[in-house]
Amino acid sequence: MTHPSDLTLRFVTDFECTGGDCPDHCCQGWRIILDQETYQKMESVLTLEKKQRQKFRAHISPTKIADTANFATITMGDDGRCPYQDKSSGLCEIHADLGESYLGQVCSIYPRQLNRVGERTELSLSLSCPEAAKACLAAAEAVEPVALPPELVANEKYFLTHQQDDDHPDPYFQHSDLVRQVFWQLLSLADLPLASRLFIGAYFANRVAPFFHGGTQTFDSNLLADEVDRLGQAELLTQWHQQYQETQAGGGLAISIILTILVGKGRQNTSLSGSLEDIWRNYEWSDDCAEAPNFSGVLDQYSMRQKRLEILFGEQHDRHMTNFCFNHIFREPSTTAPTLLSYLQNLCIRRAILRFLVFSSPRWNGIVADDGAVLTPELAAEFENVSVEMFYRFSRTIEHDSTLTAKIQKTLAEQDMESLAHLVLLLKV
Repeated sequence: MTHPSDLTLRFVTDFECTGGDCPDHCCQGWRIILDQETYQKMESVLTLEKKQRQKFRAHISPTKIADTANFATITMGDDGRCPYQDKSSGLCEIHADLGESYLGQVCSIYPRQLNRVGERTELSLSLSCPEAAKACLAAAEAVEPVALPPELVANEKYFLTHQQDDDHPDPYFQHSDLVRQVFWQLLSLADLPLASRLFIGAYFANRVAPFFHGGTQTFDSNLLADEVDRLGQAELLTQWHQQYQETQAGGGLAISIILTILVGKGRQNTSLSGSLEDIWRNYEWSDDCAEAPNFSGVLDQYSMRQKRLEILFGEQHDRHMTNFCFNHIFREPSTTAPTLLSYLQNLCIRRAILRFLVFSSPRWNGIVADDGAVLTPELAAEFENVSVEMFYRFSRTIEHDSTLTAKIQKTLAEQDMESLAHLVLLLKV
């Protein structure tokens, strides 16, 4: 039974798995978890016959930890695919032969995610799914909040990714809904460039940081209310936008940090690896995993490409990134970070990496070299396709491979990139 305030985003209500037609199946390249109940159901059926039993024992094994939700794992085959994925159709053999009830929780609900705040349930989609990424980036209205249809949460295998009770003792958690409303309203300021909207959000986060953070002992609700009210003053928004526009921060340091995050053995054999190999080859640069790689040539080329491609694709790319930010804020509560500034920093570094990946695609080489290139419907459609691919590959690497997330946090900490001034550098990329 759903609550009247239950929410989702519009593109979630239209989502349908494309099954065998998917360009990049979710049945490969990541660790598939089985809950205890599903493992036992599968074991009772898939060990009756010798050949099936050998396959089951070779690829499915308990984790040996006391956790019913993460009870066992399916080991990928030598080709990186789930051993139960039919190679000809691309579909799941277990689902086809035994039915959906025999699927593990993750396989049954992916790419859906369920959060709960108080009595409100929220359903979102991971953009690591190609079809979900395509639907999310498609149009501005794709990320409009809408009532959650009860049938979308009827699957009994749903589990909560984030849960927050109304009576949480920490003010940082108590006011997380207000914070999301603030960020949502800022992202909705369509007359301002996305970078300016994010800057204003970071400026707000920086101002409230002394008294509003996880575990705060100095919280003052009146001070928070005053800062929220300031964001409703049009003249201040214009002033902060102009302040950001006039900031002469170069993007070289931020791009170097992005490159530091993306290079190295940790990116091999991930969803991004093929795209990164194409990008490094395009820049005539070798990812030799050196301790102090020289990025100067890449920096110069990227700066030129960015300026040229912004002229053609700037409006379309701004929509893509705006929708990405809306989905992130809906899907990931601000309380997943210790401060609002670090929460926005995490979002801004993802935006910066995505911009680098999209603009660095070798597909745009001819356009960058052609001063007379104009935006055609065909070119806009191709930019859409390249963007969807980069967005889902990046999201898949972030969500299915914890090493990249860890490297992002480590690199930012090592470079002391945790201030408002450094966040501005990321926005200038």
